[in-house]
Amino acid sequence: EDNVLFGSRQVITCVVDLEGRTLTFWREEGGENKLLGTLVSNIPRSGQLYPIVVPYNAGSTVAITGMSANPLPLLTSFATDWKQAQLEKDALRRKDLQADRLVLVQNGSVTPALFAVLQEIFSYYCANGDNRLNRIEASRLWYRCGLTLSSLENVFDNKSKCTGTDPNYVVFNDFYDLIHSVLVEDSKYLQTDTTCNGDYAASFEVGEKVELVEGYERFGDATNGPLLPGERGTIVELQKGPSGERHSIRVLYNSRRWWYQPQALVGEKSGLTDSPGVWFLKRVLRSHGYDYRTLRLLVGNQVSTSSWQVGDLVVPKKLPRENCNEKAEHGIDEAVGRIISESSTSGSSATRSRVTGSVMVEFVSGTFAEGASIQVGASLKEKSFSLESRRVPTSRLVHTSAFHGIDAAQKPRAASLAARSRKHGRGESKSMDLDDISSTHSGDFADDHSIDGSVLSDL
Repeated sequence: EDNVLFGSRQVITCVVDLEGRTLTFWREEGGENKLLGTLVSNIPRSGQLYPIVVPYNAGSTVAITGMSANPLPLLTSFATDWKQAQLEKDALRRKDLQADRLVLVQNGSVTPALFAVLQEIFSYYCANGDNRLNRIEASRLWYRCGLTLSSLENVFDNKSKCTGTDPNYVVFNDFYDLIHSVLVEDSKYLQTDTTCNGDYAASFEVGEKVELVEGYERFGDATNGPLLPGERGTIVELQKGPSGERHSIRVLYNSRRWWYQPQALVGEKSGLTDSPGVWFLKRVLRSHGYDYRTLRLLVGNQVSTSSWQVGDLVVPKKLPRENCNEKAEHGIDEAVGRIISESSTSGSSATRSRVTGSVMVEFVSGTFAEGASIQVGASLKEKSFSLESRRVPTSRLVHTSAFHGIDAAQKPRAASLAARSRKHGRGESKSMDLDDISSTHSGDFADDHSIDGSVLSDL
């Protein structure tokens, strides 16, 4: 009947009776201590005892003091300092987001530099040097950019109604017009107030898009949920606590639903995430191997602790020469791997990986394992292809993309490599090492727009 659950800003007194081996509790109510009773008995006779408080909800703060001190001023001081630090952190985050936006979007349109990159991306899908895409090629572009195929059908329908245009092909202007329409909607979004003054949990609404926060692993079983870092899910249900606060948030992502603690998520209305338009542009660039901060192609560059993101395609820096130009029967480069997230309860996996200089990579063939000098399981030794995942040092990997694979990352450099091998008497080398390649060839990647049809056939 007394309800022993402890609420916000309540002072609880705990007395340890070492002779009676009991713990007795009082709770302050109306300025007086109310006896809750002896709640624990048979405490250990020997050994040291320490006061520990286990919060029921994530984000709770507790102050523990001696009998002669008042914990409330200490609690208030800590809460004030924490909130100020959080506001400063949020302000820095908003500044970084604004800097990212200015690289991509200015005055409601893409920047000239991004316009040139989008033209280059469009050319990746053009066969035989043509400057237009048929339905299959356009579908591949729409798919990799995260656009719906229904929007592509609308493009073809509109072209069939216009005279002077070929209704069976898509040109760059059609692709750019769709991107511009996304930015128009994004401008309307930016006109709304996206500041919630740090009270993120209270601002969540059904239908809102949310992301995982940095260090989300600390909150409940968020690591087991379907939502991945950098991806966005949709809130489908809110569950309130006994005092009306947000207790749990149900998120839909990739056709799966999961309950998350509010502290594990950050919503669009917080102002601490990219606007929908910028988020879309960043995904388009990253999925084609570009750094959205510099608009430079990452293909062929050494993977560093700061350059990689979950979902990036990579290849080993050293590959057996006899496997350099081999392709799997199903049309993808054997030595290509993909960086994946790592579930863990011991802190942020991304932070740990960047500190240790290694990443978790999934791959399907022994060619990747041999090139990266890692051990594989029995399944891959017995079969030609089997899905495996291993932690790989970043020093052994280089960036690639679905269009470049192994060939585009190495073929432009083959002449330089062969010349240097003959000069140094290493013509019999059995491996290719991208460290032996001059940086003067980095421009070859940006100029190589050839498409390997076998690589794209699986999209």
